Amino acid sequence: MTQNPGAPDLKREDYVKSPSDNLPARVVGDWSKDKHYYLKRYIEIFELGVHKKWASRAYIDLFAGPGMCMLRESGQFTDGSPLIALKVTPPFTQYFFSDLDPTAVAALDKRCEPFRDRARITIFPKDYDAAASDIAAKIDSKTICLAFLDPTGLDLKFGALKRLTTGKNMDLIINFSYGMDMKRNIETYSRQDQSKMDDFFDGDKWRLIYERNLKNPNKLTDDLLGLYRAKLAGIGYKMEPDQAVAIKNSRNVQMYALLFASKHPTGNRFWKKIKQIESNKQRGLPFGEA
Repeated sequence: MTQNPGAPDLKREDYVKSPSDNLPARVVGDWSKDKHYYLKRYIEIFELGVHKKWASRAYIDLFAGPGMCMLRESGQFTDGSPLIALKVTPPFTQYFFSDLDPTAVAALDKRCEPFRDRARITIFPKDYDAAASDIAAKIDSKTICLAFLDPTGLDLKFGALKRLTTGKNMDLIINFSYGMDMKRNIETYSRQDQSKMDDFFDGDKWRLIYERNLKNPNKLTDDLLGLYRAKLAGIGYKMEPDQAVAIKNSRNVQMYALLFASKHPTGNRFWKKIKQIESNKQRGLPFGEA
C-alpha cells in the first residue's frame, strides 16, 4: 500500500530487498498480516463462488504497492495484496493495479510476469484518483469485480470510489483508517476549510459528529463508521452491522477497520462466512447510526 498525494513521501528505507527475488518489498506493520488474512480468504471464496457463473472476473487494487511486504517487527516476508490475488485458483480473468511510486510499479511489473499467461494484467503508474476512472472505463456490466482499497490513511476520495463503482458489479474491501489517521488528526482536519476527511466522506457531516462526540471517542468511532456506511448505501452498497474487522497492532491498539460492502446479498454472506474463522481473535466493530 503506497502513499498517494496528500500522504507523506515514501522514503527509500520504506523498502528492503526481498531474498526470494531480489526486488523491493514494502516495510509494513505486522498487523498487515491480519488484513491480508481476510483478503485472501475472501478472494478464495469469491472466485470459487462466482467463476462458473461469470466468465469475466476482475480484481482491482488501487494502492497496490510492490507486491511483497516485510513485516517490521518480525522481519517476515509475505505476499502483498497483488500476489495474494494473482495466486488464487481459479484466477481472475483480469487484474487492474495502480500505484504512483515508480519503485513499487517496477517491482510489481516484474512480479506479475509469471502470471501473465493466466490472465490480463494492467498496471497503471498513476495515483488512485486517475486510475479509478481509467479502470472503470475498461469494465463492462458483464464483469463481476472485487476491489481492494487499502490507502495509507485517508487517501481515498469518495468521488473516486463513486466513479469506480457506478454501474458495476463490484464488491469492496476498504481500509477505514480511524486509528492511523482519523482519530490522530481529526482535530487538525476540523480546523481546515477543506480537509482529507471532507474528501473521504464526500461532505462535512463528519464535523457535526466530531463536535458532538468530543468527550466520547468510542461513540465517535461508531458514528463515523455509521456515516460511511450511509454514504456507501447512497451508491447502492450494503454493509452488514457488526461485520467490520478491527485490525490492531502488537500493543492491542486499533489501527483501522477493514470494511466490506456489496451490492448483492451473496457478497455479504461470503464475508460473514470467512469471518467465522478469525485472525488473532479479532472482533467485529459495532456501527453507530449517523
